Amino acid sequence: MTEVLRLLKQTSARQASRASAARERLPRDRPDFNPLAIVGPGENQLSAIFAWMLSTDESHGAGDRFLALFLALLGAADAEVPSVTIWAPASCEVPTRDKKGRLDILLPSANGRVCIAIENKPWAIWQPRQIRRYLADQASHREHALVVALIGYADDAGEALRRHLAASPPDRPAAGSCKAVALGYGAVADWIDACAAAAGSSRVSDFLMALAAYCRTAIVGVSSMSDPRALATDIVAAGPDVIRAAIEIANAGSALPEAIARAVVDEMRRLDPAIHAVAERVQGKWWGPTVTIDGVTQSFALFGYPTAYSWIGVRERRQAARITFASNAENDGDWPWWEYLRKLAVTEVRELARAVEATDPIATAHAVLAVSHRLLKD
Repeated sequence: MTEVLRLLKQTSARQASRASAARERLPRDRPDFNPLAIVGPGENQLSAIFAWMLSTDESHGAGDRFLALFLALLGAADAEVPSVTIWAPASCEVPTRDKKGRLDILLPSANGRVCIAIENKPWAIWQPRQIRRYLADQASHREHALVVALIGYADDAGEALRRHLAASPPDRPAAGSCKAVALGYGAVADWIDACAAAAGSSRVSDFLMALAAYCRTAIVGVSSMSDPRALATDIVAAGPDVIRAAIEIANAGSALPEAIARAVVDEMRRLDPAIHAVAERVQGKWWGPTVTIDGVTQSFALFGYPTAYSWIGVRERRQAARITFASNAENDGDWPWWEYLRKLAVTEVRELARAVEATDPIATAHAVLAVSHRLLKD
């Protein structure tokens, strides 16, 4: 354990030194600056961008090159990609025929007989029978339909889709040829990078490279590999004892979110002994405190592995409906109501986001209490 703690201290100091040196070396054009990291496009904005990329007569000027790369990606995922000569422009928020749902992106063929329907889930979980409903809707009037789920919240997108479909068997065999396939956001980011390389415009290419970087950091949770590789090189060069300590740290990594969440709850109880708070796993991937104040339960999903995430969920729909910035309903039930914290301009929420990014349990406890009371007051 002593060796592990010593390595942690050495690593922290080395990272601080490397970050300081990197800041001094940065040229004036700031290559690490990504405007999308500030704007923080949400699900609807990402869908609009993808629809723009998949439409062949758009301002990107790439014709069908981006679409061809997407179809190739689907083919590599063993999807039955429909053979279409002419595609119509992609549209967003297209109502289903029964008006009970909306397709995030719909890419139909020019004659309407074939389509690719895209359900974009960078962060949100499934609605009840969601993909089954979309398959049935498209099968009712298409010869061939492919429903593609873009999933960012699960490590294995294919397994997430299989579980969703298994939990909602079809009411009846689908007419026509309708299939569903899932792509993880890592694959989506790779597609965007390929589109950036295929773009004829440097401005479009720069935008797409920034978009791919945003998808990897804000959705997949993968930062730039340059620093981890440099650190790994230093660890290997330091010898067997340091390597063993590093492996111990890596093995403990997946348990860290729970440990941090419990430390946050302990501090919250110290600050307010009367509060009811527990550390819980939320959505299967993140940890954070669940707080009950005045009969309203709020769940905060704050810490995930390998990176920290910042979300808030409110479990009581009646209460959530009164909160203007918790407006992204997943379904008509009580759970979940999500909103990405980084996009919120409320002071208390920004303080919470900063505390989570710093992985500071004490600051996070103070911020969670402040946000909880703000939610009840607004």
